[in-house]
Amino acid sequence: MPGFAGLRESGGSLAFSPRLPAGLTRLCSTVGVRGSRLRLTVTPAKTTYDVLEGGPVSLRHAGLPVSVSVGTPVTVPNRAPEVGEAPTQPRHRPPLRHREGAT
Repeated sequence: MPGFAGLRESGGSLAFSPRLPAGLTRLCSTVGVRGSRLRLTVTPAKTTYDVLEGGPVSLRHAGLPVSVSVGTPVTVPNRAPEVGEAPTQPRHRPPLRHREGAT
């Protein structure tokens, strides 16, 4: 789920930065977080976090802290993509060039 939901884990903390590509209207997934089950529902404009069972879950959504408990889903707006934002290639991994005649 690191792709569309932008899931990252660092030092035991979860962070999401969801973005759906054109053509997808909804993504729903459940992840296990320290004994809790967290469901996230992503649409192009917003994401809803819902703890289905277990204790409260603290996470970051687009850099902002969010805390979610059973029975109290939290809906937050998704960050709008920046105009002109382009992916970059890591310095240590230059792109492979297609060689004419290679298969």
